[in-house]
Amino acid sequence: MTVMTQATRPIIRALDIGYGACKFVHGIQRNGEPLTDSFPSIVKQFNSSKDSLITHKNTCVITINGQKYEAGKDMDAAFDGASNRTLHGDFIETEEYLVLLRAALHYIGEPTIDLLVVGLPVSYIDAKSASLRKLIIGTHQVNDQQITVNDIHVVPQPIGGFMSMVKTNNIAPSIVKAQRNLLIDPGFFTVDYIAARGLKEINNLSGSSPYGMHALLARICKHISKDFKINYDNISSVDEGLQTGYFTLFGKEVDLNKYVKKSLAVFQPAIKEICNKIGDGREVGKIVLVGGGAKYFEPLLKKAFPQHPIVKCESPQFSNVLGFQFIGELKMNASSKGAN
Repeated sequence: MTVMTQATRPIIRALDIGYGACKFVHGIQRNGEPLTDSFPSIVKQFNSSKDSLITHKNTCVITINGQKYEAGKDMDAAFDGASNRTLHGDFIETEEYLVLLRAALHYIGEPTIDLLVVGLPVSYIDAKSASLRKLIIGTHQVNDQQITVNDIHVVPQPIGGFMSMVKTNNIAPSIVKAQRNLLIDPGFFTVDYIAARGLKEINNLSGSSPYGMHALLARICKHISKDFKINYDNISSVDEGLQTGYFTLFGKEVDLNKYVKKSLAVFQPAIKEICNKIGDGREVGKIVLVGGGAKYFEPLLKKAFPQHPIVKCESPQFSNVLGFQFIGELKMNASSKGAN
């Protein structure tokens, strides 16, 4: 039997390329807990004559088919994000997705990744998983570095958040397998949901509704436009303002909370779709709410399912990617035992 040393231990990493942000695991702490980080899902074309200060910015320049693109942590939502989000079902087939992927690999910082766990919206799992494998597995050129991904594992996004909760609460596998839960992930573009027993979907009770956080942000922009008598459409800047609690226009701080309250009804079509699939949820034990939009989605969800306990992850923004990492470790451990 081969003894697993630190030098030979496989490198497992997790990546969640969302429409709003790219979240990733870039290392493991001494206590075994993953190190997470993120950057906005903003891509713009790079012009070296204009962007002469690029060496002072925490971004990557990625070349795709002869065109240079810029992405990374220092992309400014207020100036770079007004019209540089890609929001449609074929996102993973765009050059923008590939730029974000390679920027994330740069920040992960490993020359070779043995297993990369990635997520997809529920409704895209069957249609897009093969394309994602073809796109990611292999060697990627990032700046002057070559990064190789040997294998990937594709996970429906809400499963990641659920597994993060399982690990955090140290829930026994036997209990997980017996539970019937409704897993909901209000992401940036889609609201993904799965009714699952353990990690297995129940009777095709899953889907993706295109009324995610972008719909809320767009509605907030409409209210801002009306109040300030301007045409305002920078959802990236509003998104950043909600995350940081600080948002300004014309040099003055603006309270976004009042606009959030006026705009929550945009989630109603997603709630209706879930109710149409699940009914009153009488067979569901818990509703597990994950993802960065969880706190905004929760009030409407409580009205739709008043008798159910709703559980939120401790770190909703990173819950999916933390769960992906846990899934990758379990998968690699199972493979290792099988090999021995």
